[in-house]
This record gives sequence, structure tokens and C-alpha cells, in this order.
Amino acid sequence: MLFRDREAGLPRRRRAPAIPVSIVKPENYNYAGMGACDACNSGRQFPTSRVEIRAQIQHLKNFADAGSRAILLAHPPVVEWYGHRSNGVLDPALAIYNFNTFFAKGTAPTWNQMGGPGKWASAPSYATTILQVYNRILTFNGKPGGCPTDRIGFGLNEARECPLPIRMAGRAVSDGNAGYYVLNGNGAVTAVGVPLFGNDLFPWDLARDIQVTPHGQGYVVLDGLGAVHLFGSAATGPLRNVAPTYFGFDVARSIVLTGDGAGYFGFDGFDGIHGSGNVAATQDVGYAPFDRSRGFVIRNGRYTVVRNDAYRVT
Repeated sequence: MLFRDREAGLPRRRRAPAIPVSIVKPENYNYAGMGACDACNSGRQFPTSRVEIRAQIQHLKNFADAGSRAILLAHPPVVEWYGHRSNGVLDPALAIYNFNTFFAKGTAPTWNQMGGPGKWASAPSYATTILQVYNRILTFNGKPGGCPTDRIGFGLNEARECPLPIRMAGRAVSDGNAGYYVLNGNGAVTAVGVPLFGNDLFPWDLARDIQVTPHGQGYVVLDGLGAVHLFGSAATGPLRNVAPTYFGFDVARSIVLTGDGAGYFGFDGFDGIHGSGNVAATQDVGYAPFDRSRGFVIRNGRYTVVRNDAYRVT
């Protein structure tokens, strides 16, 4: 339904509620959900959509710019947002004070820092969701994507779940006798200078690691759910009778075969090491309450772990 903006006389479209349980209503002119929270039953009321958008931009500026001040704004701080007293009175002087003393001023200069406690949205995954939308807009219009290409992520400021057209194809690499194997996220294996023993293809980015058997006549592929796929000599040797640690969700990250090829260590994102076959059972490097670990190696009985903040634990 088209009608006119009461502030500027500009035509605009009133948005019907897409989700019946939404906290904010169309008549609130609050398209960013400002003031809506996990424990609230309403959001802030604005007189027009233009005023709400101005409040949103001013608030984004406050999060992004430690030097933001009301006097530097093109328009005074929106009183419905910054100057709303508990008794309902709208106070322009209070709006200026609250804008200038905003507690989170300058704490989120990038979208990757906008989610979590005390930020624009409480959900830690908020930045990822926004960047997903942004990249869909870019790729739909034939533009290159603007977020990092790896779904799993590497580092605190990396977006996750980038759209498929801009994801990095390579997921892992493993040496062969005279060449190497490259594993794609969809499970495809590319053999360079070595024989190809096959692969399993997944409908989404699920492959996580590849390891060549000790004699170079096969390899194993680990998927994110913990399943181990066997090829070449791996499918005919002792590994065919080994039951993997199956998680049922995307948390498996790396795999290391034993020297005799009769067992392996699986590694998960929470620092857990899972032995299968002729090796010890589950142990951990130091349990992490979140998915942070990406790979590990074992040399001379000692392991080295690499995390998504590039920190190495030995």
C-alpha cells in the first residue's frame, strides 16, 4: 500500500508484517527493530519512517565512531531514540547528552563487531547474518562478494556462511608420493602428479580434511559431521573395520592417520581429540566452549593445534 511520508510528502510503501509474532508493528515505523529486545514486548515508536532511518544511521555512527558528537551531525539526535524519558516525555537536551555519552561509542567500527552483548543486536551471529544478506545483494547483481570466502571462518573478524558462488573451493591438501591431493569443500578430490582413487560429493560445503595413507596408495576424507570416507588402500585395509566418531553436526575439523595406517586421530572444533582404531580413545587439548580449532598435526608424539584466531598450541 502506497501513501505519503508525513515529514516530507514523499511516497513510500508501508511494509506489511512478514512474521506474525514480530515485536514491532508496521505502525511503529520501526523497520530496524530499534528498542526491541529479547525480554521486551515492543520496540520504540517513531513518527515516520524517515525519522526512524535517521535514528538508525545516527546509532550506527555512534557504534562505529568514537569521536561522534551531536554537534557534528547533519541533524540533531533523534529525540524519539536518544531523548525518550521514562515518563514518555521527549527531551531534545537529553537526546544530545545521551548521544554524546553513548556507552558503546566506537566499539563496533565494522559489521563483524555488531553482534553480541552490549552491541547492536544480542545474537553473536548477527554480523554473519547481515553479511550474508549483503553478499546475496552483491552476487545477485553480478558483483564480487565482499565477505571472506571460507564458510568456517578464520579470525575474529571473518564472516561465515558466504554464498556458494564466492566460496573458496579448496578445503585441504595432503602430500602423495610424487605429488599431492586437493580437497574441495564439496568433497571433490583433485590429484596432482598422483593417482586418483575417487571421491564422495556432498550437496553442500561439508568436506574438512584429507590424509594420504602411509604407503601413498589411498587416502581418507573427513567430513564436518565426523564421518571418514575411505578410498584406495584405505578402503581395503584395517581402516574399513574402524568406526569413526560421528558428531551429527558440523564440528569435525581435522584427521591424522597413524604411522601403520590402522587408526587415526579425529579433531573437533572444541579442541577434542578422538582416537579410532589402534589408538587411545577421546582426549582433549583443553576444552573450548565454542568452535575455534581448525587443524592439528602430531610429530614425535607431540601435537600442535591451530585455532581460528591463528593462535598455535603445542
